[in-house]
Amino acid sequence: MPENLIPLVQYKVKSDNLSLHFHEEYEILFVTDGMIEITVNNKAIIAQKGDVIFLNTYESHYTKVLKTPYKRYVLMLSPDVLEKKITDLNLLGIFKKRTSDFRFCLHFNEQGIIKNFIEMIIKEVQAGNNDEYSERVQLMLVEHILILALRKQKGDLLYNSDDDINIVRLIFKVQSFLDDHFSENLRIRDISQQFHISAPYFSSCFKQYVGQSPKKCLMQLRLNAASRKLTHSSESIIDIAYSAGFADVNNFIRRFKETFGLTPSQFRKIYTADGE
Repeated sequence: MPENLIPLVQYKVKSDNLSLHFHEEYEILFVTDGMIEITVNNKAIIAQKGDVIFLNTYESHYTKVLKTPYKRYVLMLSPDVLEKKITDLNLLGIFKKRTSDFRFCLHFNEQGIIKNFIEMIIKEVQAGNNDEYSERVQLMLVEHILILALRKQKGDLLYNSDDDINIVRLIFKVQSFLDDHFSENLRIRDISQQFHISAPYFSSCFKQYVGQSPKKCLMQLRLNAASRKLTHSSESIIDIAYSAGFADVNNFIRRFKETFGLTPSQFRKIYTADGE
């Protein structure tokens, strides 16, 4: 059975805090009322009415409600389907590219148009028209939202005309590969060999197009996976470290504290107290 472009789209009015988590899908979060502090990869951002947040796969995040009622639309997108259907790499860059000046949260004064697009997506999904035209309608609406976001970024995400599109697509494939295999014993040299590119050139291109080195990206994926297990399972810290891809527990604890400011034990104690 073919995978759906949109596995989830809904309007939420529950104002509870959300504990640290991540998704295997791309996420678009549109705040229609209230105010939250959303922390993405340990960076806190204030979002309120009219703000739209774009999250990549496996980007750890949690929210603290600052003003109620907190109301929002949540739109989840399948990475595999979206990357096959969208040919414009600049639109995919909204999820894929994470340069130092990238803005997770964008404010839309013309928020009515975003609301209309998402409401149209909801109606199309709920209609259950399982044909190629339904997916095309959904895709067109999603693309329009991404185009509006791209314009808000004021060109910061645009790839230069002299960029090698094949290299960009290759880097996107590597990102997907890392999402699927981060817990394995991976070395940057092995990854570059698998994709038939020299290690130095691979590392340089990855940082240029993604905004961080492949080593840092791999480390963040492992730490995100570990953080989720710490708050959603009773596994020991040693087992969590190994299952996330760390060969040395002490290295895991050190890296975890550098990233989250807490030891794994402290992190588990604090964040398992917050309900989803």
